[in-house]
Amino acid sequence: MQVMMDGESISPVECTKEHGWQTAVSKRMSTKSAASGDSAGAGPNTDAASRTFENGNQVKNRVTRASRMPNMPKAHFKIILRPRGGSNISKMGSTKVGKAIIEATGLGLDQMASEIICPNVSQNIMVASTPERENAERYVKIRSIDLGGCNYEINAYEAAPDDTCKGVIRNIDVADGTAELERNIVNPKNPLAQRG
Repeated sequence: MQVMMDGESISPVECTKEHGWQTAVSKRMSTKSAASGDSAGAGPNTDAASRTFENGNQVKNRVTRASRMPNMPKAHFKIILRPRGGSNISKMGSTKVGKAIIEATGLGLDQMASEIICPNVSQNIMVASTPERENAERYVKIRSIDLGGCNYEINAYEAAPDDTCKGVIRNIDVADGTAELERNIVNPKNPLAQRG
């Protein structure tokens, strides 16, 4: 490989470890060389063989990534629709479930132009995203869907907005009422707090 750069010319002999140079090797290159038998101690108990198996953290990270809610437009209202009674979205077919949800809302095709409905199979939920408050209320009111002549119960609720998080406040004085709690949480010192 020939590289032209401004500066001082050096010979390949000067590009060694003794002179402070390191050879950059990608993971793909080292795996190929280990598989082809170039390394001296390549056997069943070497690092290359152990790298083929996922460790616990990799499995946990893969499951966590798969179970995250899909990216939706931040300005949209997100509604989580979870089947009840042990119904499984992947077995019913996520496309069929999505169509049944649309039918249950009673929205027309012109109203569905900006709607997004997608499954999260690992959590066994459907996520509906809509920019319209009226449509979000229709999704939340769904209690059941009709799928192939069978009626399936659905639990629907609106997810918290993207810029918020939920929390539990412990050790609250029993004497404090709702107004006192709200005044302590939602105040000028905590401008991002919302009334729930």
